[in-house]
Amino acid sequence: IFVNASNNDGIDSNGTLTITGGTIVSCGTTQPEEGFDCDQNTFTITGGTLIGVGGATSNPTASVTTQCAVVYSGSGSQNTTYTVCNSATGEQIFSFLLPRSYSQMTMLFSTPTLQESTGYTIYTGGNVSGGESFYGLTTGADFASGTSKKTFTTSSTVTTVR
Repeated sequence: IFVNASNNDGIDSNGTLTITGGTIVSCGTTQPEEGFDCDQNTFTITGGTLIGVGGATSNPTASVTTQCAVVYSGSGSQNTTYTVCNSATGEQIFSFLLPRSYSQMTMLFSTPTLQESTGYTIYTGGNVSGGESFYGLTTGADFASGTSKKTFTTSSTVTTVR
């Protein structure tokens, strides 16, 4: 599923939201619009590769989410590549090319390769080659030469990084 909203949330359930698999790229506009919005209802992630970016996001519900998810807050410029790598091995988890600029950006991401109690680094820029691409999301690629933006360790199923 690919969504690139022009004036609102990317995916807005107006109720509970459950993601069990597949690949989802959901781009909302700037604050207060969200990549994923479920109006503070239950948001469950049990599988799949997903990224949602916008001015905000609904947070996955930790008590029912079984696949690691990360909520990253920052800012970002259009056409900047964000890459998440395993800090110990350097393995690329995913790369994502921002479709628009966000003075206040919230990025929610989850993949089966994210593990609890593991260190990761978020990079900007750099070179991404190979892999599989889907509307700006690239997985299984080689990555080199990015600028380290933030290093974090997943502390639980749902980790917030600022």
